[in-house]
Amino acid sequence: MRSLLFAGGGRKVHSEFALLCCECSLCSLYSCPEGLNPREVCVSAKSDLREMKVNFRNSALNTGAAPVPHPVRDERKVPVSKLVKRLGLAEYNADAPYLEHGYKPARVRIQLSQHIGVPCSPKVAVGQKVAKGEAVGDLPADKLGCPVHASIAGKISRINDRYIEIEA
Repeated sequence: MRSLLFAGGGRKVHSEFALLCCECSLCSLYSCPEGLNPREVCVSAKSDLREMKVNFRNSALNTGAAPVPHPVRDERKVPVSKLVKRLGLAEYNADAPYLEHGYKPARVRIQLSQHIGVPCSPKVAVGQKVAKGEAVGDLPADKLGCPVHASIAGKISRINDRYIEIEA
C-alpha cells in the first residue's frame, strides 16, 4: 500500500511481495487500520506480474534457500475470537443442537465423475441389487481416479455416461 502511495495511482507498481499473498483477505478484513483493501492491490499486482512473465521462481524473492519462518510468527497469528468479533459475526457464533432425523432418500444419483481423475465405468447393471457402500463404478488400474460407491441400499434403475441411479 505504501509503494502505491509513493508511486502515484496512475502508474503500475509491480511489487514482487504480492507473489507471497495467499488472497485470504485477512489484511483487508482485519489488519488494515485505514479500512483499505490491500488484497485487491495484491491481486492486481499479481495479474500485472503474470503478464510480465514474473513468478516466484524467477523473482528476486526466490533466494534458493529453504524458507525459514519469521521468529515471531506465533505471536503474529490473529486470534479467531477477535476476527469473529471484528467481522460482526459473534452473534451468530452459537452452538446449534444436533437433530437426529432419519432421512432416507427414495432415489440417489451417483455421479461417475466426482474427482479430477478419469470418470468411472459402471460396474453394475440395471436391475441389479446393491448394498450401501458397495462399489458401483470402477476404473482401470492404469488410470488415475477413484471408484464410486452406493450411498444407499437398493436396485439400479438407470445407468448413463454421467451417473448411476439407485432406487431404495
